[in-house]
Amino acid sequence: MIVKEIKIAVPWGHIAAKIWGDACNSKILMVHGILDNAESFSGLIQLLPQSFHYVVVDLPGHGKSSHFPKNIIVNYWNYILAIRLVVRFLNETPIILLGHSFGGSLLTVYTQLYPNEVSKLILIDGVYLLYIFEVEVFKNYMKRYIRQACDMLTQIATYRTFTYDEGLDLFTTKRLFGTVSSESAAHIYERNIVSGNSGLISHFVNLQIVIPEAHIQGSGSGEHHVDKGSIINLVCIIDKSPTPPQYVFWYHNNNMINYDTNRGGINVETLPGHPTQSRLTITDTHEADSGNYTCSASNTEPAFVYVYVSEGDNVDAILMRKSCGMCVASQLILLLIPSMAAAMR
Repeated sequence: MIVKEIKIAVPWGHIAAKIWGDACNSKILMVHGILDNAESFSGLIQLLPQSFHYVVVDLPGHGKSSHFPKNIIVNYWNYILAIRLVVRFLNETPIILLGHSFGGSLLTVYTQLYPNEVSKLILIDGVYLLYIFEVEVFKNYMKRYIRQACDMLTQIATYRTFTYDEGLDLFTTKRLFGTVSSESAAHIYERNIVSGNSGLISHFVNLQIVIPEAHIQGSGSGEHHVDKGSIINLVCIIDKSPTPPQYVFWYHNNNMINYDTNRGGINVETLPGHPTQSRLTITDTHEADSGNYTCSASNTEPAFVYVYVSEGDNVDAILMRKSCGMCVASQLILLLIPSMAAAMR
């Protein structure tokens, strides 16, 4: 089959791709796994029918493709955007998609977003990159990871250099998932390296970190006041998250809120995205609804707000509470003044 290299222009540079076969044939877009590149499909394509036009991309930051801009936080959805730009460039719908591992995960989500533009979805070891740890194990892992990453980010960026054989050995033995044969590793490895003036081989890695955050809108003071019989309306925002959280739970004091309770009038609506929003609505409120409300997402520290349900105007209630605090302080000052005056005589 005819083999060519192409570059697809994108806002941050280009996406490199290898193409096999006649461009007049139906296209199959192929996406590799994490830390691999287009070369990982070269052996498989030799065994596939020659009646298709195979387009195999290097994901951004892999192989010969440009890295994402340094000023953005790289997340799962950036790769979905990259695939979207490639599909638009190919200008063929519906198209056949084939993905391996992380590439399969990306293409599965892409197909869910654009089902009418995909004729077939083929997955090889397709996975979702979701991890579940015990709480302490997860905390220790993340703290160690953040510490090491921060140390790395504060260092001056340098190239790591190796001889060809040293680099190939590291590439073969230090993979995150599974093993790879020396023959397969050599093909993938050569696409990841550049030659240095000293005859050494280098591979630059740029790491960026993001820590998701959660907050409840309007909770700057830590309090939320509503009239008895009105509606509690709380909105929790989960921001700076590479992927939407797996779940968002609401708690009243220490108890998870039960939406199926006989009380009724309780509703939660969660909209995944960037950011993710979760809205808790409680109608016909009464004094028992007062208390601490917690928004707990799978990937962030929880956010809190204390809700007061009371009779009368909310503003009056707030002012009364604050004025009472000022009254106590002023009374203490008045009591201290005579004592200080007597001590100074």
